[in-house]
Amino acid sequence: MVDKIVGPIKPISPEPRQSIRKSAPGVSFDDLVKESLNKGLKFSGHAIERLQTRGLSPDETVISRLNRAVEQAKDKGVRECLVLVDDNAYLISVKNQTVITAIGKDELKQRIFTSIDSVVIG
Repeated sequence: MVDKIVGPIKPISPEPRQSIRKSAPGVSFDDLVKESLNKGLKFSGHAIERLQTRGLSPDETVISRLNRAVEQAKDKGVRECLVLVDDNAYLISVKNQTVITAIGKDELKQRIFTSIDSVVIG
């Protein structure tokens, strides 16, 4: 269960409200989110907002690593985990296969993560 540290969770929004910078030539963040939905991973409205405000835009490789981490966590019976990919962290509900929030490397030093039952290094 996620508590006050990461803020309220908004309903899952399969369509982001607006695009952020492109993560790869010719591939928009909107496309990556849609592709991740096809692979099972979803982004909550809160996560999309955090990605935008923090200037994060995971590319296809990062999304693939997140999907792999969720599958590994699911196999271990994990419910909520923090997935570390490169210099960023993603709080994920494994049960719902949903990225709840994303944190950039500059903010990681100032955070305490509670109500998670594992950390996966992706």
